[in-house]
Amino acid sequence: ARTKQEILQMIVQYLHDEGYTAAVATVQDEANVRSLDAQRARTAVRRLRRAVLDGDWPEMEKLVPRAIAGTCEQKVFLYAAYRLQFLELLDGGEQHKAFTQLTKRLK
Repeated sequence: ARTKQEILQMIVQYLHDEGYTAAVATVQDEANVRSLDAQRARTAVRRLRRAVLDGDWPEMEKLVPRAIAGTCEQKVFLYAAYRLQFLELLDGGEQHKAFTQLTKRLK
């Protein structure tokens, strides 16, 4: 079943890339791909939220592409997350770590 879903997702992606929007909608409706995609997106967002709340920054970075669509939106989110991380380090009295993190993100 998982292989079938993956194949369907590849087909949908191909059709989308080629501009066959009506075919994409038809395949998604017939294969119930939309509900699976929506479920995966919700799961990714929940995991991303948990990673941010736990301060698990490497996990957060890994989850951003799965949870947030669009490169611009991802960049905005990452900026806010890195800012939060920087401020938390400062609040925790870890100025050296905060500066290191800041310089790493500015490169």
